[in-house]
Amino acid sequence: MPRIFYVCILIVFSSSSHAGFIKHDWQVNGDESIIFDDESNLEWLSLTETVGETYDYIETQFGVDGEYSGFRFASMQEVRSLVENAGSSWGYCTNCPENVAPMESLIKLIGSGYSYGSGITTWGYTQSDPSSMFFEGIMLTVDYNANVKGAISAGGFQKSNTYSNLGGFLVRTVEVPEPSTLFLLITSLVSMVVFRTRQLTKGEKS
Repeated sequence: MPRIFYVCILIVFSSSSHAGFIKHDWQVNGDESIIFDDESNLEWLSLTETVGETYDYIETQFGVDGEYSGFRFASMQEVRSLVENAGSSWGYCTNCPENVAPMESLIKLIGSGYSYGSGITTWGYTQSDPSSMFFEGIMLTVDYNANVKGAISAGGFQKSNTYSNLGGFLVRTVEVPEPSTLFLLITSLVSMVVFRTRQLTKGEKS
């Protein structure tokens, strides 16, 4: 089944952890390693899939036969938009429960979250200058006790080194059809279900 048709089905029928985020499988049934953001039409690969891999290695796997074929590193702006689409905000805020809860949900969705004291944090690589041997990362963090939420960037990580708590913010664009096309796809799907149901019912009666 074409991926775009699959995405349309997910948009209509899937339950989601956030109004605009839909989780679905990537390689193995039940892995739920893809997060679709219907605000940006981007699919995000869970950071858990790339934790401990070097920036250089991940970059070599974007080709046709690569482990991350079809993906690319997200830009800093795309990660910022992801944070905002989750209902949080960029930067630090203290005593801001309206930002803390959405950030917590996002960290759990995007993966690679780890506990520290009274909070959870995740780190990820972003698209970096190809001429530099260093990359920039983004940290998303929540401290429950202090009601603190953070979304910050930091540089200076060497591209050839491994980091046990960093993965890559990898994305791929999904072309979502116009509403009229989406309506036709849904109508066709419903028709197939009805047709199949009738066939089964006739079979049971005969």
